Amino acid sequence: MLAKAAVGRTRLSVLDWGGGVGQHYLLSRGALPELELSYHCRDLPLVCELGRELNPDVTFYDDDGCFQRRYDLVVASNSLQYNEDWRDGLRKLGRAAIDCLYVAQLPTVLDTGSFVAVQRPYGYGFDTEYLGWIFNRDEFLSAVDSLGLEVTREFFFGNSVDVHGVDEPAVHRGFLMRPRG
Repeated sequence: MLAKAAVGRTRLSVLDWGGGVGQHYLLSRGALPELELSYHCRDLPLVCELGRELNPDVTFYDDDGCFQRRYDLVVASNSLQYNEDWRDGLRKLGRAAIDCLYVAQLPTVLDTGSFVAVQRPYGYGFDTEYLGWIFNRDEFLSAVDSLGLEVTREFFFGNSVDVHGVDEPAVHRGFLMRPRG
């Protein structure tokens, strides 16, 4: 998405919402070294603290202060589903995006309404449980439309999650959006 957003530009501002320690900044610099990047990450306080040490060229936010400005590209990869009020989160992300909003790794279902599920990532070495949304694709797209955004591309990531008690797997999708008009 970075290369697509950078077409015809020498400078690009990016908000990576749920951007960890800024690792995608390093990948972006390597992929497009000629591009001047103003890179901003929003994440949890401890993650931001470590990110500031590891990537001092990145601006980190551990609160919604990141929404005090707008960005050419806003990315929310594997993060929107952890926002308790995902509609408000989507609205804030959409307002922050000047040109492009990319929501990626969004677990979606087609025949079931949106719901919250417990995730147990023990297999990845995490001894914890946490809640996350599983989105009904049409419900998500209706929310996107109501915010004045249009989907220009949809992606399938090929991974899915079986959720106990649900007859269909949650398929991970991505949506590239632009403000309508």
